Amino acid sequence: MRIQIVRSTARGVGAALLALTLAIGCSDADQTIVDASEVPEAAVPELLPITLNAGNRSLTKLPLVIAWDQGLFEKHGLDMNLLIPGPDFEGGREISPKPGMEDAEPEAWFRGGTPMLLGAARAPDEPHLIDVGSTDCTVRASIIGRMGIETEISSLEDLRGKRIGVSSMTNTLGFQARLLAQRMGWDYQADITLVDAENDGLEELADGSVDVILVNEIAYSTAKSAGYPVLFDTGDWNEAIGGNSVAVDPIWLQDPVNREKARRLMIVIAEAISIFHQQPEVARRVLREWNGVQDDILAQDIIARGAWLPRKPYACVDGLRKTIELFPELGTERFTTEDFYDNSIMDEIDASGFLDELYL
Repeated sequence: MRIQIVRSTARGVGAALLALTLAIGCSDADQTIVDASEVPEAAVPELLPITLNAGNRSLTKLPLVIAWDQGLFEKHGLDMNLLIPGPDFEGGREISPKPGMEDAEPEAWFRGGTPMLLGAARAPDEPHLIDVGSTDCTVRASIIGRMGIETEISSLEDLRGKRIGVSSMTNTLGFQARLLAQRMGWDYQADITLVDAENDGLEELADGSVDVILVNEIAYSTAKSAGYPVLFDTGDWNEAIGGNSVAVDPIWLQDPVNREKARRLMIVIAEAISIFHQQPEVARRVLREWNGVQDDILAQDIIARGAWLPRKPYACVDGLRKTIELFPELGTERFTTEDFYDNSIMDEIDASGFLDELYL
């Protein structure tokens, strides 16, 4: 028998569901739903420790910072060791690793699904990670031009022959550059010139070594405030991408305790996203206090561009499929989309009603 404990709590956006599954050795098919008040407190496990490497503080990872600020990791049973860089702007607050765990081996990563897949394609005989949920499944970069170039470029067709700066050829921005070429019917090697740009590419834009750059939220807002023309928004394309996702080792995930860690983590992320959407004042304060975003216009830009954060953060299946399609020269055809994701945890959370209840 599997005993599923369901506990309802109220915080911020209303009723939230904490579902804790205890496997006790019998058939998974036999399930009993028990109210938490009927279960001895000793049956509820203590906080489960987990180390998560977040990589950066981009908008798609803001839910982690909101969760840290709101105490959601502890609320949902995680003793979180969050490895995340310092704030993007002066005055923000550090999120320090737990003492003595600065070099702890991560159990989960928050990283782009597209670069994860392409890394696996370059090392096909090595183990690779899989996505169990994502905050970023739709293209959303902005195309920023040099000062005065807007007089030359009034449509996407005018980008033909131009030098396009991207921070990496195989990250989500490199993906979107190839997607641009595909959408326009161009050869990405002959009809445009892709340039490796340092950081966000603003230096190359300033010195004229590129005509346009593809950027995400922070660089977009910085470029906009500096007066660079925002030419196009790839969000208008409504195309899929393998964006920032919770990635884990599939063998690690087979352990029931680790699966429970991953399940709780996705519950935390989903609730943090609901706070972002429904309590913009909290999102604004977190941006200011933790990420150091003091400029109100910049903060408004960032929050406005977060409107696409998914209310149900499933893995980016269509984006992974598109990645396989766009990078055939790396040998992506040897893989299937199913090699890189597992949505069963999100299916379980969704079926419980938790995700819908967040928005009641």
